[in-house]
Amino acid sequence: PVANGLNGLQTLSFDGTADHLRSTSFSLSQPFSVYAVAKSTGTSGKGYLFDGVTDNNQRSLLAFHNGGKIQTWAGSWANTNLATPAGFVNISATFDSSNSRVVLNGNVVSGLNPSTRNLTNGITIGANCNANGDRFKGEMAEIIFFNKNHSVTEREEVEGYLAQKWGLTGELPTNHPHKS
Repeated sequence: PVANGLNGLQTLSFDGTADHLRSTSFSLSQPFSVYAVAKSTGTSGKGYLFDGVTDNNQRSLLAFHNGGKIQTWAGSWANTNLATPAGFVNISATFDSSNSRVVLNGNVVSGLNPSTRNLTNGITIGANCNANGDRFKGEMAEIIFFNKNHSVTEREEVEGYLAQKWGLTGELPTNHPHKS
């Protein structure tokens, strides 16, 4: 842990070479939404915030820097065309087949189609499903999973909570309802 990682709160540091967290009892099917506050400091591999566990048919993932872009995968790559950000960000991804989206600091990229695979045999945080590559290098402050596709209002409420807790309200768009 980083004692004073962000906004006076602890964060987890991932070294990009060996660090990851794993749970084989985690199970989540589409549609689902994930929210994170994280900062990438790496550029090698794809920088997975999360992935499944070993079975290629039970994987959904969020890559922080696949080719320098934020991308999702659940059977197919969906490129957001968002460049890998510097510094801590408030990021979310909703996996709902062709109705998927990624939101970076309140800015929505919708219409993504990463396909339909799930996280039904576990989850790996900070590396690929085999925990042998595509490691995340940086810090994670918080990661939250919900077993549904959130409405706009629900998404904005979670974004506001995370932004206020972690001191990132200045990163939200001016018209965000939970900016202050």
